[in-house]
Amino acid sequence: MKVKVTYLLLVVFAFFSSEQSKAQDKVWTGAVDSSWHVAGNWNPSGVPTSGQTVSMRGNTTPYPVITSSVTVRSVTINQYYSNPGDELTIRNNARLTVTYDFTLNGAGVLNIVNGHLEMTATQSGQNNLNLNSAQSVVNITNGSFTVGTASEDVDAEIIGTFNLGNGDFTVFGDFDVSNSDTFNAEDGTVIINGNSTINGTYNGNDGTTTFNGEVDVRSGGVLNLDSGTINFNGETFVGNSGVANLGTGTVFVNNNIEVKSGGYFNVEDATVTVTGNADFTSNGNLSIDNGTINITGNANLSSGGSFDLNDGNLNVGGDASFTSGGTVNAGNANIELEGDFTVQNGSNFNADSSTVTFSGDSTQTVSSNGDVTFYNVVVDSGAVLNTDGGSGNTIVIENNLVVEDGGGVDVEGDDQIDVQGEVQGDEEAVNSPNPFAVSANAPTLTTVAITFNKAMDEAISENTGNYSIRRVSNSASVSISNAVLNTGGNSRVVTLTVSTITEDVEYEITMNNLESEDGGEISDNHKKRFTKVGAVIFYSRQSGNWATNSTWSRTSHSGSAATSNPGNTNNAAIIVGDGDVVTIASSTSIVNQTSVQVNVSSTLRVGSAGILTTGSKSITGTGTFEVTSGTLQIGSSAGIASSGSTGNIRTNTRSFSTSGSYTYNGSTAQVSGSGLPSSVNNLTINNSSGVTLDNNIEVNGTLSLTSGVLIIESGNNLIANTKSIGSGKLRMKQTISGSNGWRLLSSPLSSNYVDLFDAITTQGYTGSSLGNAPVDSLQPSVLYYVESYPGTDN
Repeated sequence: MKVKVTYLLLVVFAFFSSEQSKAQDKVWTGAVDSSWHVAGNWNPSGVPTSGQTVSMRGNTTPYPVITSSVTVRSVTINQYYSNPGDELTIRNNARLTVTYDFTLNGAGVLNIVNGHLEMTATQSGQNNLNLNSAQSVVNITNGSFTVGTASEDVDAEIIGTFNLGNGDFTVFGDFDVSNSDTFNAEDGTVIINGNSTINGTYNGNDGTTTFNGEVDVRSGGVLNLDSGTINFNGETFVGNSGVANLGTGTVFVNNNIEVKSGGYFNVEDATVTVTGNADFTSNGNLSIDNGTINITGNANLSSGGSFDLNDGNLNVGGDASFTSGGTVNAGNANIELEGDFTVQNGSNFNADSSTVTFSGDSTQTVSSNGDVTFYNVVVDSGAVLNTDGGSGNTIVIENNLVVEDGGGVDVEGDDQIDVQGEVQGDEEAVNSPNPFAVSANAPTLTTVAITFNKAMDEAISENTGNYSIRRVSNSASVSISNAVLNTGGNSRVVTLTVSTITEDVEYEITMNNLESEDGGEISDNHKKRFTKVGAVIFYSRQSGNWATNSTWSRTSHSGSAATSNPGNTNNAAIIVGDGDVVTIASSTSIVNQTSVQVNVSSTLRVGSAGILTTGSKSITGTGTFEVTSGTLQIGSSAGIASSGSTGNIRTNTRSFSTSGSYTYNGSTAQVSGSGLPSSVNNLTINNSSGVTLDNNIEVNGTLSLTSGVLIIESGNNLIANTKSIGSGKLRMKQTISGSNGWRLLSSPLSSNYVDLFDAITTQGYTGSSLGNAPVDSLQPSVLYYVESYPGTDN
């Protein structure tokens, strides 16, 4: 509560109180040392007490230092405005309590190193914090400065510089930063319970600021924020050339905000949430660099001013209205709207390359006094984009329209729609009484097919004069010799015969005077873009990762970086050249690529964590292919060869490391090939048609028999101490010469009698395949010995 005393009472009381206070005043002399608590440092002698007024009159050294808690009535630092001025320091967790005014004049300085200053306001309604000069300075390292109490307001006016450090600053009254003066929150915490007026500069820095009352940034005032947080709990105003610059921090406006009269609200990389409405009026301006502003209520731009959205994000939970001369420059922003969208009365919405998403849970109406142009439009599930149907306007979408499942577009009355790019998603959910071009493509280099949303009038549609085609990059025209409507089908497709076009070049069709069978009319200068996509080629432009855009160019080995890479693009021809080394360091497949070529002095490497799946494709060229420590998945029936033109790898130079891992996963029977090292890390067989090893091999890691049979030819050896067996099998072949005589035969695998002699004809003993009768006519064909029996020495 603030209490005001009438001027008459003040005059009657003034003489008595001033005479009494003079006797109580204490003036700092510093006659002994710098301690506040030494009587000899004061005139008259004695340490100040709670009812006394203390003054430091001007550069009286040594300056006083408070190291234990004290209470006084008032404090004036640098009473005579000297320069240099006096300084007061509070440290040692001491607390200075002031029950009336605290005044800092001229070049005076207050230092709170590790202490506290409290203005407890026992003199009701008469208490203030006054920094009275641009040279005045408050420095807080750690500690707190409290102005007023919960039951008594004390106002704080900042004239000079206030540096909060890591401290706390709390004001229970109003807060004012005067013109050309500065408050620096730094890493501290600020709580302002009254109203705030910023005519100077308030730097929120990296601290936390809470404004519980109204905030008015005006008259050239500036509010800045770095990475900190600002909470606006009352209404917020930025006007009269006031500016708010919000860096990378977080801002909560828990009320309405109004920016007007040349005010600027600049969201750099910050995230701003407004729970009320955001009104920009009378030349109020909003700019977003890369940040985000979320507005729960309505967003209004009226009577001049601008929204410059650049690469930012603007999300509006209510209606978005741009009226009476305001301009929106959407840039490359993402704009999400849950309510209606209005552009009227001389306002402009410049779509640039932005994306507008309609994400409400019901109908969202676009209202305008004329045509409205968007770049990209997305209609979320549950939302319906609706035109007002009032004055025959056209919704122009310069790029793509995406309609999610459950979303819709309703073009009302005489309104029209022109989607110049692609209609993606649920194109049947776009309802328009007037025709529009849904798609255009070039089946060949001399034909262009245009698909409309409804059946078209044959005679008008086949008039070539209603179409024109130009190349977007240079406006070169393309001649049209014929137009045919598919009357034998749904009468929605017009095929144009044109002069030869160029692959991978964008063209634009302009259509006029077209009508549907039911009399609907297409919009004037209705446009559609198309590209005849040609072969995709990736050239290595530097050594690097296969899945990194900057490794590749779409034009040449010295071209600019691509916007994609072979890791996320199919049907491409890939050329590693110009001495580059390209490393596969993640899961990669060339199964869906057109070709892979490695030129001389260049290398394609399967490195650590790399997995290359080849399928039936081969890697060719005069360069080098290497497997170092990655995994090569082999699909060729010929496996991998050490040289020659068979198998998946056919480069001039090939290096298959013993540290590599190899997987055979073809769809037909495979041989390992001469390129498989005699020692490998891991070997996996995953081919239901089987794989034949034609060399000796040692598996140092794990042999995985996932699917199919691994066949070891006679005379070859396999060493694999660690095995993982799924549905696969291992088959060892042994060749025995056909001449008469006995042969010693043992199983290289863990086996039993039945498996060992399966498919072998035996006789002359019980259990032989021919039986044992007559015993005297059949000589046993199998002899065995028991290894546990000791042998003889003769």
